[in-house]
Amino acid sequence: MVRTHSFPAYRKLSNGKSLYKILSEIEFIEIQFIQNKGFIFHIRAQTYFEKTRIKDMLHAELPFEKLNESIFQAEKNKIDLIE
Repeated sequence: MVRTHSFPAYRKLSNGKSLYKILSEIEFIEIQFIQNKGFIFHIRAQTYFEKTRIKDMLHAELPFEKLNESIFQAEKNKIDLIE
């Protein structure tokens, strides 16, 4: 059975240090928290490792958890206001 995912999908690391908006099977936006700062990265998967990471995120198994869109957007807005 082939699984299809609807996009965007939202995930986070279980430790809360990274939030993800998965745009497709090869593209995502990551909000990464380092100390008290947030950074936004737009990743387009080119390597096998990056593509596998996206598949792992979509399955939402540890260390990844499902995330609500509104939480992702609220954190992104906080970073956008600082920049």
